[in-house]
Amino acid sequence: MRLKKDHGVLEVRPVFRPDTPIAIRNRAVLLLDPSGRCCIVTEEGESRPDLRPLCGLPALRLRHALPRFTEARDAALARLVPNDADLLPLDPGYDACAAYEAFGGPLPAALRLRSFWGCDVPRGLLHEVPKRGAPRNVALGGRPVWLGATEPGVLVVVARADNEVAVLAVDEGRPARSLGAFRGRADDVLAALRVGGEAWLHLAAPLGDIVVALEGAAGA
Repeated sequence: MRLKKDHGVLEVRPVFRPDTPIAIRNRAVLLLDPSGRCCIVTEEGESRPDLRPLCGLPALRLRHALPRFTEARDAALARLVPNDADLLPLDPGYDACAAYEAFGGPLPAALRLRSFWGCDVPRGLLHEVPKRGAPRNVALGGRPVWLGATEPGVLVVVARADNEVAVLAVDEGRPARSLGAFRGRADDVLAALRVGGEAWLHLAAPLGDIVVALEGAAGA
């Protein structure tokens, strides 16, 4: 694992399974290993046990919050897209939920947004339905294949003509912005993450999944 520091990159020695729940809290990286929760402090790169008692409270809170979110999201989107067979709704995601259950902290980003989101795949539209206010549609210029939450809004991976794959950031109430594009198979994108003004992609590859950063963002 590599962690960025102010003056370079910090190498972290421990090796963990690829499906290990991971979270960042207070400038430290938290992971699960076979012995329990583990904390890697970014300044030293040192691995320490994470002994904070959670008493199962995050899992209990998520068990109540997730069904309420799903029910409200589906009801809001159904008013815009009555036939939801080709609707791609915003989902909190397994990784975010697993990390929250393991380490606590804020609820997954999708559950903290002030709007409900979903993509109309055939029409290439992103629907935003604020909890207060009028809904809006954002044209994506292609077929949406992945939708995920960020702190201020969502990321959308869009398949366009000539094998172009674009990553768009759409903040609540704001127009879409491009974080970059590449040529390839849109269906190989397993997940996307917004880090500052950059998009990082988790891609399926023949020899194993890879993570890449897009460079050279341009206007959508």
